[in-house]
Amino acid sequence: MSDADRADQMAPKLVGTPEGAHQQLAFLFVWAALYRAYDDIQSLTATNGFTDDDREEFEFVLRARGLSGPPQEVSAALREVAVWREHSEQARAAASALVEHYRREYGLRIDIDTGVIAVDRNIDGFGEQQWRTGALEFKRERLALAAARHCLNAEVAGQDLSAAQQALRVPRSPRERNQIRSALSALGVSDSDSTTALFVIDYLCGRTESLDLYGDTPVLVDPGEEHEAAHHAAVQDAIAYLEANAAYTRLGRNGVRQVDVDGLIAATFDHRDSRAGADAGQGDPDLHTHVVVANRFHRAAVLDGATGSEPIWPNYISRRELRARLRGYRGHVREAHRTAQRLIDSSKSMKPELWDLREDICGLVDRLRSSRAEIDDQLERGHGLLRIEQIHIDNILDKIDLGEVAALPELLFVGELHKRDCDSDRRISEPSAVATGLGHRMVGALYDAGVTEYQYDTGYEPRSPHSQAVRDIEDYVLVLAAGEIDLHDRRLHYTDALALLDSSLDDAGASATARAQFRVMVEESVQSAAVHGAGEQERGAAWRSRISQTTAARDRGEFTFTDPHASFPRRQKNVIAAEPDTGRGHDIIAALPPGVDRTLTTDHAGGGPDRSPNADRGISAGP
Repeated sequence: MSDADRADQMAPKLVGTPEGAHQQLAFLFVWAALYRAYDDIQSLTATNGFTDDDREEFEFVLRARGLSGPPQEVSAALREVAVWREHSEQARAAASALVEHYRREYGLRIDIDTGVIAVDRNIDGFGEQQWRTGALEFKRERLALAAARHCLNAEVAGQDLSAAQQALRVPRSPRERNQIRSALSALGVSDSDSTTALFVIDYLCGRTESLDLYGDTPVLVDPGEEHEAAHHAAVQDAIAYLEANAAYTRLGRNGVRQVDVDGLIAATFDHRDSRAGADAGQGDPDLHTHVVVANRFHRAAVLDGATGSEPIWPNYISRRELRARLRGYRGHVREAHRTAQRLIDSSKSMKPELWDLREDICGLVDRLRSSRAEIDDQLERGHGLLRIEQIHIDNILDKIDLGEVAALPELLFVGELHKRDCDSDRRISEPSAVATGLGHRMVGALYDAGVTEYQYDTGYEPRSPHSQAVRDIEDYVLVLAAGEIDLHDRRLHYTDALALLDSSLDDAGASATARAQFRVMVEESVQSAAVHGAGEQERGAAWRSRISQTTAARDRGEFTFTDPHASFPRRQKNVIAAEPDTGRGHDIIAALPPGVDRTLTTDHAGGGPDRSPNADRGISAGP
């Protein structure tokens, strides 16, 4: 039997068509889990791998797992219990719970023995997707309101505090926002607390696009800690580069053989001021890190090829790194949705070609698990994120797992450096539009004059002097509008490019008036870019001043950074019931914080989501 025939024989069979991103992604995970389980069973049977020691280790891991976690982790549990269900009573019980979980949560009926995955015909996959999306959005708003109420000053006591909490709601327009602010002010809430509470709502609801990130947001995170985290991340990257490219040792007599190693043994020391005057305590602020690398290597790393370096600062979260991981995870989930559709099409065809596809699926599931585990690990062990940031990231992950992967929210964190970067990203398109618009107008004017050499290769690099001249002028306008300061070299290129195009127009027979109009067009765009750039410089200076003033106030003891939501419950993981016949499924509105109405999902008059179209099969969105 060929490998392809063997792959087709082991592949689970699909009955029906999964609908909606939620159900389709679940089908992909179940298919991968069963496929790999059948492959594992064959391998373990051939090698007598079902030993008591292995069974005890599996049961220990299963108990620790608790059958909870994100979808890809639940599918990993399905794979393991499918392998061991014939050899472990605990695995059989877990398998029954998992089969029931997929029936209730996703409308997928799984027969592990025959490898059949059937779609329940009574389930409206698209309707379920819409309901879950609405319920998740409703949950997010209620969590945001509960978190915002924690921001109201405790000095607003008694009846006024209760009235202020009731006046606080999710604003749907700038006018409603102003009305809420006025109502809070009349009840004795300070402008600072009102700003913080309203920002927390917008942030946790993922609706910050209309906010002025400089003027409408409070300072919640110590900028000094952000700088330190960014610095440590840079040091970590530098050491990782050295480990990958410069870490070697020698083996054999007289070190005759040079071999690669997988890590360095190093110690780091942070210094916070410059060497000059440091002994007298008068050094200038100058955070830097000394890294002392030992002339030694781990023996296992050399002889056995052991990998897995520990992070230097394992308990500190880098917001920059977490942002990159979130983007990577979202990209993997988007790829998973495309692959799920391919798998569905292949499973329904008369002659499925699963040999190549199964490699893609297994690799993709592994990447998803690894990517999600890295994010969860940082959120669980890390130090440095506010609780509302953790809640926000959890909300984003829930939305991605549900299939809502169009885009990440603009504002992932509430730190000053992140807000400044997002504020800059908002306006980055404006300089580009100015430069690109000028480029199009220049090309049109030159074409009308008979200068038509504008050749670009596939990399969009100029291949003629005229093309290069247009590009140089565009680049100068772009950096000028972006507010860059050091423009000496670019200004020289701009001057030479403008002179070249003027000469080309003259050679093409353009009139003096046409040449003058061309120059005026370019210079007006340059002036407009300069005005825009001055605004960018002013905005950047305002951000730097805000950050430095905040840091100085902290150093003088006038400003302290505390997390007002430190005791606020973060979330409750989805736990599969041990008994499959409990009649309960996943509570999508689980673990709401104190003060949030637990009956919100049945309060339809108050704006709650309608009952799930498939609630009769056991899915519950309430307590």
